[in-house]
Amino acid sequence: MHRAHVFVALLLLGSAAPLNAQSPLDTVLSRLRSGQTIRVSTRAHGRAEARFLGLHDNALSLAGTGSPDVLVAGIDSVWVRGHMTGTVALVGALTLGTVFAVVVSGECRPGGDCSSIEVPVSAAVGVASGALLGALIGRGITTWKLRYAQKGPSVGLQWHLQGRPALTLTYRF
Repeated sequence: MHRAHVFVALLLLGSAAPLNAQSPLDTVLSRLRSGQTIRVSTRAHGRAEARFLGLHDNALSLAGTGSPDVLVAGIDSVWVRGHMTGTVALVGALTLGTVFAVVVSGECRPGGDCSSIEVPVSAAVGVASGALLGALIGRGITTWKLRYAQKGPSVGLQWHLQGRPALTLTYRF
């Protein structure tokens, strides 16, 4: 039974990344802000990285590309530049919160003068300071986030009735 839980967790974690690009193209384009840096991949022109200026007559206006407009009908994928603020803040909070709690609990010996509030308070201080430090560090790390992708090849983990997991390669049309 324990293995089933592990494989379900892996399946959920493995499928989380492709799910972020499931929005329709019109929704993704309507959420873009003017001046935002994006990468657009098209069949005709390949990949273009530029600042988004706006959407006019079924074409994206981009600053700094060879062709000023990219037709919406030819778009294969849209990536948006972002920062790792939330992810690194979470890692920092968990790390410093754990370290602070372990250090303070190690100092409290049985029969000592430690009250029961010191460990949770030190963990909370560690979480808060770790989150702040992580957010500051993560703000400086840029990343590309996939917002739209045409259907194509994907790798998935499937569970068969025989009880054995299998790695499959599927192609969606």
